[in-house]
Amino acid sequence: MKQAIIIILTTLSFQGSAQKLRPEIKDLAQRIQDRQLLDSEYTGKGGDTSDRYYNYLQLSSKANTDELVQLLQHRAAVVKGYASWALLDKKYPKLGDIFTKFLENGETVLTQSGCTLSQDELASVLYYRVFYRYSPEEVPKNDSLFFQTQIIQFDSILINHKKENSLLSTALQHNNGNPKHYNRIRQLAFNNKNSDALQALAIYQRKEDIEAFKKFGEDAFASIALFPDDEFWDFLLSFKEHRQSDHYLMALAAFRSKKSAEVLSETLPEMKDSNADYVISGINDSSIENFSKAISKNYCIHYQDLILKVWEQYKVIDHNATTKLIQDIPEKAATSFSAVLLSDKALNFVEYDPDIGTIHKILPKMLECIKTCQKSELLMICEQNIRIRRNIILEQFLEFVKDNHLTETSDEILNKLQQENLPHDIFYLTETILSFNIPENNEKVIALLKTKRKDWDIDHLSERFSKLFQTYGLKID
Repeated sequence: MKQAIIIILTTLSFQGSAQKLRPEIKDLAQRIQDRQLLDSEYTGKGGDTSDRYYNYLQLSSKANTDELVQLLQHRAAVVKGYASWALLDKKYPKLGDIFTKFLENGETVLTQSGCTLSQDELASVLYYRVFYRYSPEEVPKNDSLFFQTQIIQFDSILINHKKENSLLSTALQHNNGNPKHYNRIRQLAFNNKNSDALQALAIYQRKEDIEAFKKFGEDAFASIALFPDDEFWDFLLSFKEHRQSDHYLMALAAFRSKKSAEVLSETLPEMKDSNADYVISGINDSSIENFSKAISKNYCIHYQDLILKVWEQYKVIDHNATTKLIQDIPEKAATSFSAVLLSDKALNFVEYDPDIGTIHKILPKMLECIKTCQKSELLMICEQNIRIRRNIILEQFLEFVKDNHLTETSDEILNKLQQENLPHDIFYLTETILSFNIPENNEKVIALLKTKRKDWDIDHLSERFSKLFQTYGLKID
């Protein structure tokens, strides 16, 4: 009954103080309705701004608040969606009411973002419009605080809403132990069996919930990873058959203790290798990468030897573990890095963190560590990897060789250039050896490139080679 009254009042608030829409606003609404597609700012392969989005910008700048509130009652969902965006632009104080109404109605609209077309609920369209506007680095502080306040309000509405919505998972991830929502989240977790709520509840770390968590069996592993209480220890050990699952390993590693390190050490021989034949990878489903992810994301002194063991045996490591090993045990880390980089096995650099691109920082950090702590091995490592690597790994070794002016690698580079190589590899090999500025080597390189011109003189590489030759005053013709 209370919710019904709120909905009625909300509807009345949208209709209140209505004024007649001006002709130019009616015309804009009609143009938006005719297109029947709600575009983001950048759409299509070229990332262009569409006429549809320009219509929204005009609506936002020309319509006043009362007119936009009236348009929330429009028969076309696309008009309602753009009207809600325009009210957001004006920092309308009752966005929570609009969001609640959109949730109740469940109305959808066809949207386009980039090249992607999808049918989305108006509630979702408004939520993510606010969410992506909240960026402290890109908007003034007052605006950022306003958007943050709206997201907090929207999340609270979602968590307390009678019907579970697709946005609930996001709201629960944002909750972060908010005491106001404990009882509701407990209900969603234990009564509704909502897995996201189960994890959100674990963040509160309340001992009175432990026995209820245990009733979920293996489905409690992800929650234990967030709530590694000693009362879960024996319960966790009773699931030996799940030792290779990512959630089990993450729960076990979350204890960050000597006893968890011992159990993980016993578990390691059971892990299956991905047998990767690639050089750099993202996360795959191999249990050894699940193991590596668990001990890296729960890094502690008890796991240092385990991380190095996984690196040495399976050639798997991520940026977080690499960085912390170098900080904490640089000499030991350098010895381990050197041993693997002197082998001919594929290197499995992985990326577990949301910070995209960290995968490409691993090898440069290893080489700098070796340079500091194991310098006598450095030249041998570079020569070995110039011989056997390709693609990005080869490029990173060559970048290091060039930056450190390791002219001793010249013979290996020349030998590599005589072999069959990928076009980009030819470029980086050439760029590196020319940077040494040794006339005799330059002549040999030009002679080699003349015989293999069809392998590198292609597409955009032709221009890059031309600029490279000009830099060093060389001619290929």
